[in-house]
Formats: sequence, C-alpha cells, structure tokens
Amino acid sequence: MFADLFDDRGRRSIPPSIVATVMVLQKSSGCSDREAVDRFTFDLRWKYAAGVEGFCEGFDHTVLVNMRARLRSSPDPDRIFRVSQQVAAAAGLIGVRRGRVP
Repeated sequence: MFADLFDDRGRRSIPPSIVATVMVLQKSSGCSDREAVDRFTFDLRWKYAAGVEGFCEGFDHTVLVNMRARLRSSPDPDRIFRVSQQVAAAAGLIGVRRGRVP
C-alpha cells in the first residue's frame, strides 16, 4: 500500500503500517505529532492497535511529518483514511445509528 512512497534502496526504520496506524489514531484523538508519538511510545493500547507485540521504542515526531509529505505528493494522498473508512464500514462502525442511553 505504501511501496510507491519509498525508494527500493535502503531500509525504513519504522514500518509504514505503524506510521499509518499512528496517523489514524492521531486524527481520531486530535493530538499533535509529538503527543501521538508519546501515546504510541507509552500507551499499550496504541501499540496493540498498530500490531506491535512486546517492547517497541517510539520514533521521532518528524516521521509523521515526512509520511504526510510523501502522501501529499503521491497520486493517492487519502489512501490511509479511505481504507480505514472502508474497514470501519465493513465492521459496521459507520452508518449505524446508536440508541441514546437513558
């Protein structure tokens, strides 16, 4: 899903799937880049959502800045959020009216 954003040479230090998950969680939480990385680093729920098992160090907040820049300049800049929306809709989380709790 992210192959077109990177060169074939070298190795990415943070898997794009983790960065994408952090970006989605960041958007839903309304936090800054630094706050999002802190939450990923110290909140096991964020690590679980990103599919990280066990210990995983955080990363610099500029990784998020770099990924957004790569996405913006790509032919499909909304891919992360489009796919997230499709998955949420398939799980029945979008478009379902919930009753009010008395």
